[in-house]
Amino acid sequence: NNSIGSAVIRLAASSELFTNHYLRRHFAWYNSELWLEDIPPQARLTVCIAEKDDIINAKKVKVELDVHKQTCPHMSVIEWSGVGHGYCATSPSAWAEIKETMKM
Repeated sequence: NNSIGSAVIRLAASSELFTNHYLRRHFAWYNSELWLEDIPPQARLTVCIAEKDDIINAKKVKVELDVHKQTCPHMSVIEWSGVGHGYCATSPSAWAEIKETMKM
């Protein structure tokens, strides 16, 4: 399920000395989580899901988002079919889609 975008990110992060050092030593992964229950209902939120993400189960996440959307009317979900984790990092068309969705 590896996409070209995921491979590019993995290669860049693992081979570039300073990026690799920073990510391994200074990035607190455990602080990088957000629970839907902690988001106030009036907050505007955009969630992007890659269908073939190798880190999360995109189908299960989508089910949870659909349930939460009932209490969070300002939530937008972008689903990218056939792509893996990190797709938006190397895709200008994804950037445009995110930007447009966030304007709504």
